[in-house]
Amino acid sequence: GFKGYMTSDSDSCQDIYQNHNFASNGSLATAACLEGGTDINSGNTYTGYLHDAISNHFLQEETARNALRNAYRVRMRLGLFDPHVASPYREIPPSAVGHPAHHELSKMAARKSMVLLKN
Repeated sequence: GFKGYMTSDSDSCQDIYQNHNFASNGSLATAACLEGGTDINSGNTYTGYLHDAISNHFLQEETARNALRNAYRVRMRLGLFDPHVASPYREIPPSAVGHPAHHELSKMAARKSMVLLKN
């Protein structure tokens, strides 16, 4: 099965209660996102409402723990908790970020994925 984690896009968990009216508040939105499989929220909704969602029984604590396990399992596999010398990712220089060759590779992947979506 899938051994990664799911993450939201630009605090979409906040978006579902502030703009889409899917949930009536942040605690319910947090519960809905986590129960829906969104392990990591790229925003502040989880940090602001997770405790309340669990305290009010909108969300089981075990669901939140599973999301954390998924996130940390990936981080462990990436070596983010290993000593500095043991992780090859720590050797990537800042100049590699945003490199034109990477932009081209991203464009190529986007073009190829559009074909997949069209099919």
